[in-house]
Amino acid sequence: MKIFFMHIPKTAGTSFRFFLEKSVAQSGGTYRQGYDSYHDYQTFITTEHSNSVEKYDLICGHYPYNVIKFFPPETVVVTVFRDPIERCLSHIKHEIAYKKQLAKPVQSDINEYIVIPRNEMFLKTLSNLYVKYLSYHGFPNVVAAENELSIDKAIQNSQNILYGFTNEISAFQDRLSVELFAAKKRRKSDVKRVNLARDSFAIDDLTPSNRVFLEELNRLDLKFYKQIRVLHEKAIKI
Repeated sequence: MKIFFMHIPKTAGTSFRFFLEKSVAQSGGTYRQGYDSYHDYQTFITTEHSNSVEKYDLICGHYPYNVIKFFPPETVVVTVFRDPIERCLSHIKHEIAYKKQLAKPVQSDINEYIVIPRNEMFLKTLSNLYVKYLSYHGFPNVVAAENELSIDKAIQNSQNILYGFTNEISAFQDRLSVELFAAKKRRKSDVKRVNLARDSFAIDDLTPSNRVFLEELNRLDLKFYKQIRVLHEKAIKI
């Protein structure tokens, strides 16, 4: 069985990847090891996909749904979604922490960071990431016009994958342990949380204008997320 983990940034994806890697290894499968296991999007679609898809049972990366064309038809696609504003806010925190690590000048106050003009382009790359990953034919971490995106296409493609939610990730791992790895029970040691933000800044700490700004920035994702939550609840009840 081939598994493609469509890793959308800042959704607890690294923790989830560790779970997948351990489960695949315990099942006798293979995956690319090492910190640099994610090739960039352009490298993957031009050369690396042919090596990875043929060699490994688990392929992970910040690649959009459209790369499924490189995989066998029976490939299982999995991903994790998070409240879009929480995800966007976490991404901003990550960028600030990254620049601090590189000793680059950066505004630490998130409310101030959002309104600084030079950060506008970066913030635009964070917009509607779910809809971009599921409907955009190109690298998702770019500025994309809304007319290049489709909520309907994103919803349609989401129904071809197994997905869970960050705030319910243990339940999702339990489900996959049974459905994909034939495990009767997942051990607690399989759950490892990494990349946890040290900054406790939360949505409620946003100024009203900044919250409105992030909501507008992720307008399509908010609609998408609301719809897939409803679809998920209906599926559970069936």
